[in-house]
Amino acid sequence: MFSSKNNGELDNLSAGTTHCFSALLEIQILETTSCDSMVFTRPFYASRYSGALDTTYAATGDAAAIETAVVEFHDALNVLFKGDAGPMKTLWSHANDTTYMGPMGDFDLGWSAISSLWDEQAKLQLGGKVVAENIHVAASPSLAVTHYMERGSNIIDEKEQRVSLQTTITFRKENGLWKVIGHHTDTLSYLE
Repeated sequence: MFSSKNNGELDNLSAGTTHCFSALLEIQILETTSCDSMVFTRPFYASRYSGALDTTYAATGDAAAIETAVVEFHDALNVLFKGDAGPMKTLWSHANDTTYMGPMGDFDLGWSAISSLWDEQAKLQLGGKVVAENIHVAASPSLAVTHYMERGSNIIDEKEQRVSLQTTITFRKENGLWKVIGHHTDTLSYLE
């Protein structure tokens, strides 16, 4: 789709956001690159729990809203660990094109399957707390992809189990709100 960075521009880049978005992983190696209405950024750190948000290269005016969506996801995950799936379910798109590949090794498609999965996970009452660290955002006006580290712990059989996961969340803007349409993490051996 493209060959190289040349004088600050990309060579042979196909027109259109769809092609640009599919080249996301390759483009991320560049510092800051625009492609139509998309802006790719260098990694930045964002978390309600520690440190300030560096928005020097933030992607579009929605960077703060996307960062908030990631923090809200982890707030909801921590509530889920106590047995309540409600907050998590409000953050997700209820469309049939949603995907979930979580720490249990699941691969679920569509809101119906994902909704049931969150109910099942809530019943586990894993306890503990996780936060997002080293968040990287790539965004267009209607799609955003976040890559980051998820760290914290769960309590299994009264023993603390460390959580350190590479995580990706894909968001879509629906009715003015960033909704989760994809979630992918490493697996955790104590949950498989």
